[in-house]
Amino acid sequence: MALTEEGIVYNWGRNYLGQLGTKTTENIVGPSIVGNLFNRKVIEIACSSSYNVVLCDNHQIYEWGKRSRNDSRPHPNVESLVEGKLKGKEVISVACSLDASFALTSNGCVYSWGANWCGILGRNHSENGNVDNNDPSEVQNLTGVFIKKIVTGRDHVLVLSHDGMVYSWGSNECGHLGHGILDDGYFTSIPKDVKFLRDDGRISTKKVIDIAAVPVCSTSVAMDENCQIFMWGDCKGMCEM
Repeated sequence: MALTEEGIVYNWGRNYLGQLGTKTTENIVGPSIVGNLFNRKVIEIACSSSYNVVLCDNHQIYEWGKRSRNDSRPHPNVESLVEGKLKGKEVISVACSLDASFALTSNGCVYSWGANWCGILGRNHSENGNVDNNDPSEVQNLTGVFIKKIVTGRDHVLVLSHDGMVYSWGSNECGHLGHGILDDGYFTSIPKDVKFLRDDGRISTKKVIDIAAVPVCSTSVAMDENCQIFMWGDCKGMCEM
């Protein structure tokens, strides 16, 4: 996907699940404008392997494609408006993992929808599995925390609070949650804060000012107010806590 300064969305590539929004499933080898978005200004895009999410300047979210062949949406190759509990909310950012979507509102709340592999939706722990819920709901256990940024890896989520704290949840196959656990069977649907260790082994008290995640290799990154960079997870093929 590509987004122009004018707010026009182009996409190209594989289209086997309608992820190009062209009303067909034919592959496209060059950039093509997404049809029904021509009269809306898009301000942010999020792209997964088989579906896409965009945020328009009126705070509305549209998506197209399928998260899997089991996705129940009737017309996946046509842009559809995402509302549910997000209706009327002022959405300021969107993100997507391999099978789930996320939205951040202006009052610092995070909403999720899609498939709940490894508890990535941040809801009921017992929902783990291919539970494809296309209705956005607020992520639990972040009550009272004002979130200002959200990023996603393949199967985990990082969020940054207004106070400079980082929280994570989802899969921990390579320790990329930063919870001090290196166990490929560990996952959690409950957002937990990430502790950052200084060179002397003590916990850093500096605020984090930015975060990033790398979807293809389960890597997490953070930068504190001193511009010191922290990385954890799958770093150069080596799993690190």
